[in-house]
Amino acid sequence: MINPCLDANFSKTKISSRLRICGFQAAFLILIVVLMNSDNFSSLNLSVNAQVPTIDLIKDRPSTRDVFSPVDSMRNGNVKVVDPADKQKTKQNRLALEKLAKWFAFRLNVPPYNGEPDENPKAKSRKSQDKPIVQLFNELEKTYFLIPGVSLRSKEQYQYADEFCIAMNKELRFVMANANKTIVRINAARMLELISKMPCPSLADSYLAILKDPKEQLLPIKIFAIRGLANVLSHSDTIQPDRHIILSQEKLAEISTALESIITTAAPPELIVDEDQKRTWQFYRRDAIKALAKLRYSVIRSNAQAIIAKPVLTLVRASVAGESFSPEISLPEQVEALIGVIQMRPDRDTNLDVMAYAVNEGVLSIVKKQRPDRNHPEWLRSIPWKITGIRFTNAVTTWKNNIKFVPKSTNSANAKYLQDSLVTNIFQKWEENGSNTIPSTDPLLNYEKTKVPATPFLIKDVKESALWQPASPPAKK
Repeated sequence: MINPCLDANFSKTKISSRLRICGFQAAFLILIVVLMNSDNFSSLNLSVNAQVPTIDLIKDRPSTRDVFSPVDSMRNGNVKVVDPADKQKTKQNRLALEKLAKWFAFRLNVPPYNGEPDENPKAKSRKSQDKPIVQLFNELEKTYFLIPGVSLRSKEQYQYADEFCIAMNKELRFVMANANKTIVRINAARMLELISKMPCPSLADSYLAILKDPKEQLLPIKIFAIRGLANVLSHSDTIQPDRHIILSQEKLAEISTALESIITTAAPPELIVDEDQKRTWQFYRRDAIKALAKLRYSVIRSNAQAIIAKPVLTLVRASVAGESFSPEISLPEQVEALIGVIQMRPDRDTNLDVMAYAVNEGVLSIVKKQRPDRNHPEWLRSIPWKITGIRFTNAVTTWKNNIKFVPKSTNSANAKYLQDSLVTNIFQKWEENGSNTIPSTDPLLNYEKTKVPATPFLIKDVKESALWQPASPPAKK
């Protein structure tokens, strides 16, 4: 289902109706509308190097014989995209995918998909003409996507998904680099994020390039790149399903570092001058937290077993709303960070009693912030507490499975005790009662008082993993 927020024809007058549709994504919609109507766009360096072709939606439609039929055969797994025994056939197959990719990418730059009215006399008779961009996205997804576990099964289909994503990435990045209209660039980024629903590890490089580009100043485009990374991290290797589709530990560490930088970097003061802008930044940072939480490893090691990234540390500090974040960590961000911490695989050098203590502190902080009174000014409508309870319970199940395989030296006894306590006393109550009941903090306070670890280090012998000053236990909240 394509988000109606991304209809290229929206305007300020449609904000109220769109907010009702998009719910918790209201901040993102406000961000796009404000940016589109801001004078800042005129000063952005878009690095326009070439002109996106202006295609005719009728005359330039690819032929069935040269494009649509061959692509259907590749998508169904009847034809290999890459045939080592027939280089000419491989070239033709890739050319068909390239033409199809251009057909979708370049349409973003012409009416009605670029926000301009459709001058075609037949336009008035078309259905759903008020949301042409949604129709375009649905056409792409429903007709040409293959989803793992649903429609994606054979090796030939995995090859198709990978090759089609590569072709789409090339054309969409061209549009993003050269389109003059901001909405075209944003929709190209959205389409680039959409294709990550299919398994294609090389897409990670494209998303990382966007996030690292100092000339890219549009938060919506960065948000779509972050979501693309989250989707890539969600895909599993076909041979070893417990691993990421990205097998390179160095690449996973690069992704972790990029996302951690977004989470820990303070927002520029000029971007958070009011409450709406602050919430927009928190929305942007929350997506980075959600993406980082998709990493399955709490610590990433090189092939030589050296530690090259520690994503769990950033998530732990966000889960307890550490004071070093600017603006402050919001409750939705805390929830996403804590779920990520719980379901990450502990490293062999993880002190599980320290990890359990940190999880207890995170849950305690969240429970204290929960408000049962819907008239209270701090009552958070954006937290679906029943669903949140289910997500936490599922995360604890993953945590239980993960610690079965860690060494005894990781001090797992406290973690095992806490797991059952959290599900019984906290998460099940959220699942059953939602926002109408606040769980008691007594079990959490008792754990905080009686289960203080002997060491503050989350990772053995790693000084920067200290969660509090070694000289004293963590302060009571």
